Parts: sequence; structure tokens; C-alpha cells
Amino acid sequence: MSQSPLVVEDLTVRVGSIEVVHQLRFALEAGQRTGLIGESGSGKTLTALAIMGLLPEGLSATCWSCPSVSYVRCVAIAWRWSSRSR
Repeated sequence: MSQSPLVVEDLTVRVGSIEVVHQLRFALEAGQRTGLIGESGSGKTLTALAIMGLLPEGLSATCWSCPSVSYVRCVAIAWRWSSRSR
């Protein structure tokens, strides 16, 4: 998955100690589009906000691949790395 321009690996979003998005994983190739579908309250908006770094106060996001840094920084690192490898 690390060759893709956007890599999401084991994204977990929490409200306090409650996991509201649990270990989501996907990758998008350059020019690829994808959609998140699910019932109301299933975490679609929280997933998008976490990837963009726009989670509201009181919510946190982490990813397994870089637990020592914030999730947004993890996505930015993956994005920069894959852009250089082309």
C-alpha cells in the first residue's frame, strides 16, 4: 500500500476512550476516485475529517503505522514519500 499517493493504514478515531472508527485501511492511486458508503452514524464524515486533519475538539485519530505521531502527520508522511518515488 505504501506506493499510493494517499495511504490510510489502520485509522482509528476516538471520542474519549470510545472507538467510533476502528482500524480503517485503504489506498488511493493517482487519479482514482472512491466513495465511502454506510448507514447514518457509521463514521464516513469522521473518516474524511480525520484524513484532512479537521476533527473537532475532543476527538482524536491514530494510525497503527506511526503511533508516535498524529494521524494527520502520518498521512502527510505517506503522501510525501509516495510522491517522491514516482
